[in-house]
Amino acid sequence: MGKYFIEEPGQLETLQQMCEDHTLLNPRGIFEVREWIPTPSNSYTTYRVLTGPTGGILAAGLIYNHNKDSDRRIPPTYQNPPLLRSSSTIYFWGKSFSGPLEDPHSDYFLNSRDIRSNIHQGGKCIPLVEHPPREISHYEKEVLAAHGIDPDLPLLPRDIVRQAPVVGRVVGKVAGMVIGQDYIQHRDTQESYLIDINTGPGEATWLECHGGRDFTSPARAITQMSIAGLLSIAGIR
Repeated sequence: MGKYFIEEPGQLETLQQMCEDHTLLNPRGIFEVREWIPTPSNSYTTYRVLTGPTGGILAAGLIYNHNKDSDRRIPPTYQNPPLLRSSSTIYFWGKSFSGPLEDPHSDYFLNSRDIRSNIHQGGKCIPLVEHPPREISHYEKEVLAAHGIDPDLPLLPRDIVRQAPVVGRVVGKVAGMVIGQDYIQHRDTQESYLIDINTGPGEATWLECHGGRDFTSPARAITQMSIAGLLSIAGIR
């Protein structure tokens, strides 16, 4: 299931109508409603923190996506979806119900503004390390400054540095060798909030922080992450 920015009453009504029309849909088990948190800078942003099973921080980055002023909308996930009318059966794509909400021809089309900053949705990662392995662009420095981070010394905010190891120690014991924690920073208060935990965090943040994007394959990067997690158990890393 994707992320949908509900900013108009009509969008919420459409979502409710889909659940009423299709009794197999259990909104309590499918949808999670969260308060909108505005982020600093002119991009939608999140922090991605990789931690090992003992809670040690292995890598961290600030993920940012397109300009907030672009009014970009979520494109359809499926190019040739089945029937999506209110009078028809909704076809289930695994556990995803994104199709009816994203297809302009569907009765349940939300036309939701795209607020996602995910790497696989076109987001980019700014490495948060003392010595970045690549040059930080001018715009990225603006994004960092808006988050209260020194562009010349881009480090993870202190509140996340305190919280991430605690979460890593608790979740890492049961979730896997390396987990990805996602945080979002409030534009006005500068406070950071944990919003998601990923047991398959991907390799992008690791590669950005350890300078391997140009020569390391995803499979090799994931192996390196796992080794780093094992070393953290041994207290070597």
